Amino acid sequence: MYDFHVKPETAMTAIETLATYVAERASLLNDEGGRKLESVQVAVKMMDALFRFKELLQANVKTPCEKAYDTLRFTTIPTLMDEAGMPSVTLAGIGRVNLQNDVSVKVDDPDGLRKWLTANDFEDMIKPTVNNQTLAAFVRERIKEVKDLPESITVTPLVRAVITRSGVKT
Repeated sequence: MYDFHVKPETAMTAIETLATYVAERASLLNDEGGRKLESVQVAVKMMDALFRFKELLQANVKTPCEKAYDTLRFTTIPTLMDEAGMPSVTLAGIGRVNLQNDVSVKVDDPDGLRKWLTANDFEDMIKPTVNNQTLAAFVRERIKEVKDLPESITVTPLVRAVITRSGVKT
C-alpha cells in the first residue's frame, strides 16, 4: 500500500524554510517603503533574486504539482474508475469522488461564432468586451496626449521597475 502523504513535519520544514527566505527579504521593505536598502542597485538585486526564486518555485514545484494533479483528475482516476466500473468511490478521511462530464471550448473564429449565434437566435450570448491591456494602452495614450477619459473608468497611476534580460522583461 502506498502512502502519498508528506509527513506534516517534513512539509512544515519546507514551507518554513521558504517562508523564512521570503520574510527576511520582505522585512527590508516593510519600514519606510524599503528605505532600509542602501541603494537602487541593492534593491534591483533583491528584485532580481526574488524573481528568480519565484521562477524556480514555478518551474520546480508549482507547475509540476499542477501537472501531476491534472493528470490524476483528467486521466488516471477517470481511467481507473471506468475500468473498475465505479461511478463513484468514497474514501475515509477524503470523501466521495465521482466523475463529471464537462467540455473545453476554444473559439478559432470569433466573427464566425458571432454570425452563427446571431443567425440561430442566440445573440443574447454575445457580450461586447474590451481587453484590459488594450484599455490600459488606450488610457496611457490619452494621458500622454492630454485628452479626456470616460468618467466610467478609474485610473490609478503606478510606477513599476522592470528588469530586461536579453529581450525578456521581468
